[in-house]
Amino acid sequence: QPVPRNRRKRRRNTPEILDLHGLDYETARDTTIRFLESRWNSGKEVHIITGNSYDMQQHVIEVFLEYKLTYEVGDRFNTGYLKTWLL
Repeated sequence: QPVPRNRRKRRRNTPEILDLHGLDYETARDTTIRFLESRWNSGKEVHIITGNSYDMQQHVIEVFLEYKLTYEVGDRFNTGYLKTWLL
């Protein structure tokens, strides 16, 4: 029997989310680094919300590449975030 939605346990696979809206590029970079390092080896999927700013996404992607992280750009309905996995 299915469990009612409001009584389900929180899924452990819920991604960690960082929203960079309103931050300048330098602050966003520093915030992203601290966020990733504080969750390193957690096994979590991480979503970094950049909005639709190509430049902001490029700054975050630079951090991912420095840390040798694989990443994907959002999904087919929302390209305003980047996702990676901290395995």
